[in-house]
Amino acid sequence: MKRKAIVAALAAVLAVAAVAWCQDAMPQLHVTFCLRDTICLSGQAKLTNGQAVITLPAWFEGKTLTTDRTVQLTCKDGWSKLWTSGVAGGQFTVSTNSEGNSSQAFYWEVKAPRKH
Repeated sequence: MKRKAIVAALAAVLAVAAVAWCQDAMPQLHVTFCLRDTICLSGQAKLTNGQAVITLPAWFEGKTLTTDRTVQLTCKDGWSKLWTSGVAGGQFTVSTNSEGNSSQAFYWEVKAPRKH
């Protein structure tokens, strides 16, 4: 039992340090480490000419599995049909069609299974 408590405390300290580093390096990015199986990243962006490319931290590909990744999008200050290419190569693209607001602001969240 004591070992589990030590491991949990160490994991929490490391997660806080990683979050602090990410926020210094990429202030527009919010990182949440779900300590067991999932890494969660979130942020906000705005389309330019109907598209936005979101680049994730360099470590993301090495720390997560390529299967079962999800991207969730929420429009900010209005609504447009938004879709994503899905995460590959440490980035994803968000787009709208000709009926949408080509400069739509949005929030995004990526969840991916952690490699063990």
